[in-house]
Amino acid sequence: MDYKTPGVFVEELSLIPPSVAAVATAIPAFIGHTARTTGPDGKSLINRPIRLTSLLEFTSLYGGGYTPATITVKLDAQNNIAEVTPVNGRKFFLFDALQHFFDNGGGPCYIVSVGNYTTDVVLGMPLPACSADWQRFRKKTSRPSSAHQIPARSKKATVRPTS
Repeated sequence: MDYKTPGVFVEELSLIPPSVAAVATAIPAFIGHTARTTGPDGKSLINRPIRLTSLLEFTSLYGGGYTPATITVKLDAQNNIAEVTPVNGRKFFLFDALQHFFDNGGGPCYIVSVGNYTTDVVLGMPLPACSADWQRFRKKTSRPSSAHQIPARSKKATVRPTS
């Protein structure tokens, strides 16, 4: 430490480590349609959670965002844009959501592809049986690791009725 004035200085040294360690409490997951649904190894990426740390990783594995071939633009009476829709009516927001996430300081996250941009979007459709990767992901994230568990301590007590 650099002291600029003479005198008495007190330096406090912490001998006890902090009682609460900073650990990640949430893992963001993004689910949606992607440009590619097969990995470099030829295996399907559909319904498989994949951990990513950057938009570059996403684009190298899943491809880029959805760009419709043509769009329809409707104008109001004052020639202001009233509505913009793709001709086929499809809108896919996963890539845009990830772009905003990483632009705003987002870190590691999981991506689950449910199909490519030609797959129909059906709300409320039951997913097929989850893959083994998804089951492992759920087991891993559904309970805390033993390093973060607080052991329960109990003492034996004797209770005597008062007369």
